[in-house]
Amino acid sequence: MDHTIVPNAPLRIDVESVPPVLVITLQGELDAGCAGLVRDITLGDLSHTTFIVVDLAPLTFSDSTGMRALLDLRAGNQTPDREVRIVNACPLIQRLCSLMGEEHAVSA
Repeated sequence: MDHTIVPNAPLRIDVESVPPVLVITLQGELDAGCAGLVRDITLGDLSHTTFIVVDLAPLTFSDSTGMRALLDLRAGNQTPDREVRIVNACPLIQRLCSLMGEEHAVSA
């Protein structure tokens, strides 16, 4: 299920699956114009996935709409048997999450 979404937008989404881990990497800018791409990520069959990592290291910008889409992705895939972690957030993203009252949702 490894794939890359490369739209005509400043965001690149890579998805790599090595069961039981799924890694989603966001690169570029996540704003209102491409937040729908995050909402529309199809993760496929997650029955053998117990851990999802959303790596924001290459993400350089997000507005609140983009971050809300990312937090919704997290909430929609977190289950008692599956953990979702948003990691490698830059200080700008951490600050945005803090302003949104979601500082616990991301880690540096």
